[in-house]
Amino acid sequence: MWSLIKGKKNHIKHETNTTLLPDEPEEHSAERWALIGASAKGAHKISCQDSHYIKQIDGWSIMVVADGAGSCPKSRLGAKYAAQRIGTLLESLAKSYHVDLPDEKLFEAQIVLRFLKVRSELEFFATKRANASLNDYSTTVIALLVSNEGHILCANIGDGRAGFRTKEGQWQALFAPLKGEYANETHFLTSRNLCRLVQTSIVKASNVDAVVALTDGLENYAWSISYFDERSNRVNQKNEPFPDFFNPLIESLFYGSTDPSNKLSDFLNDNPIIKQEFDDRSLVVAHLGHF
Repeated sequence: MWSLIKGKKNHIKHETNTTLLPDEPEEHSAERWALIGASAKGAHKISCQDSHYIKQIDGWSIMVVADGAGSCPKSRLGAKYAAQRIGTLLESLAKSYHVDLPDEKLFEAQIVLRFLKVRSELEFFATKRANASLNDYSTTVIALLVSNEGHILCANIGDGRAGFRTKEGQWQALFAPLKGEYANETHFLTSRNLCRLVQTSIVKASNVDAVVALTDGLENYAWSISYFDERSNRVNQKNEPFPDFFNPLIESLFYGSTDPSNKLSDFLNDNPIIKQEFDDRSLVVAHLGHF
């Protein structure tokens, strides 16, 4: 999988899906949002079951990552369809938010309806055209809308991580991932009780300068997810973006490269530590800066 929204051609490498927005240079005196995203297959895997979608429209940045369930035979198609279709549905939603942001209950209802629509479309395709089961297309989804002012609307089903950075340099998670009853178990867009499993949140802020979303194949490198408490002699859960991962990466991608799209895909594929990860990995980043 490969795509690039940019004015010049790029070579294909590593079966990586890479996207960069925007593509037109602007005045360096004004801040603007830029988006970049990539999906890379895990070590020794034949194909990548992750997918992502990014687009800027009417003052909003749209970001979606999807992680197809490794045990499901058609999850690669499920992740690709979910990312693209939900991203497209968010475009129309963003256009309705010209004046005021929705409250969280309204946003939740709007998101659940769109997730259900995509689930229904997958089910129709699976049962009527592919002679397959809906669960064959199982995938997690993280969907984000980021306004030019820095407001964030977030929705997710399943695991993965998303967070943001303030201009003061503070990082914060947007949600706690949904885990199942057993280790490495999660929930999917194809789940029967989807309506009760979708999580939403809204951050109304004017000092956000970076937003990230990633699938769980990258979380052990980019996120602080647990710590050992010596007093209680136990491991406690934690949910914080890792500044030492994201800060230098954002600086390198947006200010240290003339071709940040390929630099991100190279990072996901060729970093000596990350490239050993067996799970697929996706990362999308929105950054407000002078470019």
